[in-house]
Amino acid sequence: MIEVRIERDGYHLMSGGEEVICLDKMLYRRYLREIKACKSEAELKSYLTEKEPTIALGFVYRLLAQRGYISLQLEAKLKGRGISHAVIEGTLAKVKEQGYLNDERELELFVKRKIENGEGPYLIQSRLVKLKMANPAAAAEWISRLYGEETELKQIKGWLERKGSSSKEKLFRFLKGKGFHEGLIRKILL
Repeated sequence: MIEVRIERDGYHLMSGGEEVICLDKMLYRRYLREIKACKSEAELKSYLTEKEPTIALGFVYRLLAQRGYISLQLEAKLKGRGISHAVIEGTLAKVKEQGYLNDERELELFVKRKIENGEGPYLIQSRLVKLKMANPAAAAEWISRLYGEETELKQIKGWLERKGSSSKEKLFRFLKGKGFHEGLIRKILL
């Protein structure tokens, strides 16, 4: 008989006094009655194997309904909830096939939003890597594709107009902090 110990970190499923598995509360709360009805470990594992793809897909749909994600972010969220690697791959493939998940679209939108916010290429690239949206090489490729020198010059000039007549040192540090190339900053300030 499977016993369920409900704790803060999840549902601890016990069989013969030993913990079999710990399940995420949010994902498995709808299935608790059926889980408790399992009579053996084998029956429990069979039930969980059957339900895991449905649970993972529902979780991904809820996340994507809130905002756009890329595959790497969804994969990390699913891993954090204890979903198996095979189910993660299947779920992401299905969502991509349905058109709900498009890494290129999300990366492009992210970069464009950051450009509109006045951020420079280095800052955007570091954000892409920090948020685990892309590895450093892929982030550099996206920046070079969407962020030309012309755009950067235009943004630097826009910041200079907004900042007014601060000292050149302050403007340099500010623009460097915004992620712009040193060479372009010097070229404009000097």
